[in-house]
Amino acid sequence: MCGVAGAIGIPNAAVSVRMMMHGQQNRGERACGILSIDNTIKHHERFFGTVSDNFDDEVLTRLPGDLAIGHNRYPTAGDRTKKDLASIQPLAFRHHRQVLAIGHNGNFTNKEELEDSDLREVAWKTELDTEAFLQLIIKENANTDLIESVKTVMMKMRGSCSAVIARPRELIAVCDPYANRPLIWARKDRGFVVASESSALGAIGVLHSEMCEVEPGEIISFSANGMRKEKVNFGNTHCQHCIFEPIYFGNPHSRQRGLKIKDFRRALGAEIARQFPIEADVIVGVPDSALLHAQGYASVAKHIPLDNEIINRRHNTGRSFTQPGQAKREKVAEEKSSYDSEEIDGKSILLVDDSIVRGTTMRKIVAALRARGAKAIHVVIMAPQIIKPCHTGIDTPTEEELIASHKSVDEICLEIGADSLGFGSVEILRTVVESFDLDFENFCKACFDGSYWHDLPPGIPTQE
Repeated sequence: MCGVAGAIGIPNAAVSVRMMMHGQQNRGERACGILSIDNTIKHHERFFGTVSDNFDDEVLTRLPGDLAIGHNRYPTAGDRTKKDLASIQPLAFRHHRQVLAIGHNGNFTNKEELEDSDLREVAWKTELDTEAFLQLIIKENANTDLIESVKTVMMKMRGSCSAVIARPRELIAVCDPYANRPLIWARKDRGFVVASESSALGAIGVLHSEMCEVEPGEIISFSANGMRKEKVNFGNTHCQHCIFEPIYFGNPHSRQRGLKIKDFRRALGAEIARQFPIEADVIVGVPDSALLHAQGYASVAKHIPLDNEIINRRHNTGRSFTQPGQAKREKVAEEKSSYDSEEIDGKSILLVDDSIVRGTTMRKIVAALRARGAKAIHVVIMAPQIIKPCHTGIDTPTEEELIASHKSVDEICLEIGADSLGFGSVEILRTVVESFDLDFENFCKACFDGSYWHDLPPGIPTQE
């Protein structure tokens, strides 16, 4: 998933970028980086861990200038368990005696193909598909302006790209033709700001009414001369916004592609309650991403009290789903919650969660509720079964990692230790999305049904 942010024409732009990155910290906790450009001089700081743990006032003084870009890292490419400082974005290279830098959210699916054709002579600095994107821009920019180079390269890339690109006195925002990942921009004082989520722009005081989405296939250049927009003609393409963003990954205070995430989650919980009415003593949402879903469920099952305080999350542990490696995910899942034993003992619990990917967290939670005397545990999952890996930004690279790809609902229920288990469906998602007057066909559902809209990476079998 990752998150990108950029600012231009704003004094001490790195301060604004830092605040935006903090406002979308949900998009990546593994590492973070900010690059600023002061006239023509590059300043670059990269760290492992979260924004608040690393970018204090002292570090920000080392990032002067009115142009900066930043990146929240959630690794989905290369060795995701390796601590590699060079792979922390923004990436930066010298070109025509000046810096060219990029922060990228999404995954390209044809990196290997480009390595064998257009980029045979490149001496690679990282394993990232982002580097392939930047190297191609540098190659194309030998005789044309930067926006024309980006347009040419975008025609060659396959997959997902929401990115910010910076060089002295210019900031560029790029969105792939399918708009798979969100990207938002706004005017701010005398300059411009860009971020992956509207919650990030809200963190620096931008009103929702002042925000604009970077449109599918759009490239926007921001500079002292104002704003220049270009649209890449990709032919007959269809938007494929990631449905997993509003279900789980996006900040609940964000609005993405016409959906206010907070309202969507409540509506989804309510619709699931209509489809799957279950009797229990109390409704409990798994913190934090399922709390709004649980509110929605309780709004329909009014006779069952909602108690979202029975499980409390320790926020300093991070998200277990985004951790690199199963051992780390297990550890974080074990540590991230505390429980109100007095409210659990002897009760039948209706446990609401947004999704089950690997089953790591749910297995730990059910066991913890049992150990504290729960009489019964009925698990209701908002998302349908995730049976296929995502190749455009979610870290589910193989079917073997996805518990629903090789186990039935009854088998998953047995494995997580619940008394009953129910999943949402694609049709329920359709009902909820269309209730917001949006076209459900504009959302990617490949992780639920394998209907990929892009070419698969080499070695991945085609869906029959």
